[in-house]
Amino acid sequence: MSDVGLLAVAFFLPGLAVFGGVVWLIVRWARRNGWRGGHGPGPGGGPGGAGF
Repeated sequence: MSDVGLLAVAFFLPGLAVFGGVVWLIVRWARRNGWRGGHGPGPGGGPGGAGF
């Protein structure tokens, strides 16, 4: 694997871990709030949304 590939993997894996952790926290928060669609912050807040 080239140096560029190793660098890409070195940056990609921690980023993926952080992204997964953020998604997990959002899912936990949404479940605790009863998955009220359309009332969460961020995209997907339209009618019938997951409340993300």
